[in-house]
Order: sequence, then structure tokens, then C-alpha cells
Amino acid sequence: LDHAFITSILKDERIETIPKVLNKNKELSLQWQLIEYLQDGEPDLAKNKWKELSKLNPNLYLEKNDFKLSSSKHFVFSKLLQRSFLKNKKREFLNFFKEGSKLHLLYDLLHHLETPARKEYLIEKIWNCKYDATFDSRFYKLIQRLKSKIPEKIKQVNFSYFLES
Repeated sequence: LDHAFITSILKDERIETIPKVLNKNKELSLQWQLIEYLQDGEPDLAKNKWKELSKLNPNLYLEKNDFKLSSSKHFVFSKLLQRSFLKNKKREFLNFFKEGSKLHLLYDLLHHLETPARKEYLIEKIWNCKYDATFDSRFYKLIQRLKSKIPEKIKQVNFSYFLES
């Protein structure tokens, strides 16, 4: 596993990149996608990944977002999962508009814009990185999710986005 990934886990930091080797195993891939969705404030997508995990391995994952075996709670995935949940005893999934989530950041950016913003600018601000086309599909999914959650209409003109009240 790569150094940045392990360092993020050890320092209890947000995991920005998932090592490609983890995608070779279906269960590991689903686990890390679930973590990523929770980190991005996308609980509905995370719930879907948990359902996939429970179908893939019903001996380990219960459909109610819990582990079948208490010993499973000591796995690295479980620790990261607990860290990604709100600090409550019910272990409910994050609210879709949790402050600091990608949806919250996108809405905040669009809400405070004086002029329409290009997707490249929004991607850089939301993911705090230089623009990379690999973020395009995630950005479009984020736009779709935001469109379904807010009363304002997100408009696109000349490849730029803005909120229309």
C-alpha cells in the first residue's frame, strides 16, 4: 500500500487517494468506496455500497449498517468507518448537507458567486486540488445530487454553473 494512504490512516486524516491494489478485490473496493462517499457527505451512495457489501458477504455485514461479528469492529475498515460516521451511538449515516461535505461546499460556492463558475474552478475549490479530468464524473454526480436536494435551480450556461433563485 502506498505511503500517503497509510500515513492518512495513522494520522486519522481524510483519505484522499485509494491505492489501486485495493480495487482488485471486490469487497475491499466496496469498503473504500463507502468510506469515500461518507467523507464526501454522500450518505445515500454510502448506504448503497453497504447493501452491496451485505449481499456480497452476508456472514460479515448486516443490512442494518453493522457487522455480524463483534470481532470485525477491530478491522481497519471498521475503524475508518466509525471515524466517518457522526459521533453518536446510533451510528446513523451522515446528513446529506453536513457542513464541510462536498455537497455543502458546492452549494456554498454557487450560492456566493457573483458570476457563473466553470466546472474546473468548482472542482479545484471542492476537492482542493489542481483541476484533473478524473474528477469530472464525480462533479457531475454532485451536481445531480444537489439539483435533487435544493429548491434553487442550478443552471449551466457556456460551460459555467450558477444558482437561479
